[in-house]
Amino acid sequence: MTPQPDSYGGRGPTLNAVLWTETVVATMFVFARCYTRLFILHSAGWDDFFLVLTLLLLAAYSACISAGTAYGIGQKRADIDPADYVQAHMFEIIGQGVCIFNIAISRAAVAFLLLRIVNRGWHKTFIWACIATNSILAVFCTIAVFIQCLPIQAVWNSSVKGNCWLDFAKVGLTTSAYAVCIDFALAIIPCFIVWELKMKKKDKIITIIGLSLGVLYVSLCRSSRNRNGS
Repeated sequence: MTPQPDSYGGRGPTLNAVLWTETVVATMFVFARCYTRLFILHSAGWDDFFLVLTLLLLAAYSACISAGTAYGIGQKRADIDPADYVQAHMFEIIGQGVCIFNIAISRAAVAFLLLRIVNRGWHKTFIWACIATNSILAVFCTIAVFIQCLPIQAVWNSSVKGNCWLDFAKVGLTTSAYAVCIDFALAIIPCFIVWELKMKKKDKIITIIGLSLGVLYVSLCRSSRNRNGS
């Protein structure tokens, strides 16, 4: 369906600019990393594979939202043609599913990077547990985005009669809470690695404090977003 000309506007153009700028910048960094790992260091690993997959899913998410802006994403609902609103909501739901799955993929990239540098057995076991549980929960949450109402079209089209049997808000909050724990765990592990390095104790403490502040900042930001329902 061709969107109405008035549906594109509001914050849609700004949203497009931000998303594609992030995608281009991410592409540059990932390309530089992969080139270095493949052709200079000759040490590419699973972390690089998942990083590239993260980039591809980021591009897919940006494409979904960009398509949605043509139908009204970024506009007030009252300013959008009802038919266009349904299409915009559909692209937003698809993008939401891609984004949720991509968050798990990006964590897997970090986890596989940590697996390359840890040397203790319990570190590796713990990281694998994080990868497994995070992946299972992400797949469930991604599927839940689309099957919270049956038929699926009822998720984004309120005019379709269906049965919305799943409270996705509770699923999302549970997943987000666990995600904060995973973020915290994956960020804390390097602290143990730093403590075992041959460095002055003072330097170790300063480095660990710096890492801990980063963990605190990320956790607070994610918790704040969860409370705001985003």
